Amino acid sequence: MKIKSLAAAALAVVAVSQAHAGIAVMTNGNSELFFVLGNDKGSFLLDTGVTVNALKSASFSSYVQNVTNLVGFSSFVAGSTPQWALAVFDGTGTTGYSNVELISTRATTTPTLASINNTTFKGSVFNNTGLIAQTASNQLDSATSDHIAVADGSSFNAVGTAGYFGSNFFAIGQASNQIGNAVGTSSTLLDWKGNGTNSLTKVTTATLTGYSASFDGSTLSISAPVAAIPEPGSYAMLAAGLAAVGFVVRRRRA
Repeated sequence: MKIKSLAAAALAVVAVSQAHAGIAVMTNGNSELFFVLGNDKGSFLLDTGVTVNALKSASFSSYVQNVTNLVGFSSFVAGSTPQWALAVFDGTGTTGYSNVELISTRATTTPTLASINNTTFKGSVFNNTGLIAQTASNQLDSATSDHIAVADGSSFNAVGTAGYFGSNFFAIGQASNQIGNAVGTSSTLLDWKGNGTNSLTKVTTATLTGYSASFDGSTLSISAPVAAIPEPGSYAMLAAGLAAVGFVVRRRRA
């Protein structure tokens, strides 16, 4: 049985996923944010085409994508309670730990970092999961294909295949560091970074203030911080300041 949409798409697509060419990982600002929906039957992957640089830029406002018509999603079958997550793995690929970065979703904003050191972060989490994302998104030849990957940036990977995102993907280093969310649950975005040069040094995390993401079963949404609107009093102070400047200029001319 195909998974049923939990809600109809009510928003137009603000940013459309790029032509499918494999998810960019560890490309120093140009790594791409990807979406995963997984259960015990398989996992659906979508390359959003949104890079780290684009996500953090002042021009980014939102991304909205209805996934129900994507080919990969049409193959996603009902199973155990599905979880969804967003992630992007960035860095320069050098040996330095400070060059490693992960931006991901999380249901809460206080991850447990007691056991997450640079080695765990870069090795088990960064390299392994990044490779899974690339495997899940790359076209395989027809003779050995174990998934569906198509030009709309989506793919489906069954349990047991190299591109399947199992439960390990949704935990960063330990079970309490979940980046997966239940369908219908909104999430904050966290910025995880390697720290210094010592392999045993703990990584750091910071909430990307104002960013949020959600998936309701049909539509993936990512929102950026909204610029603050000045209070009426601020406009009054600005007007008074401009008036004072004008008065001084007129006196000097006189």
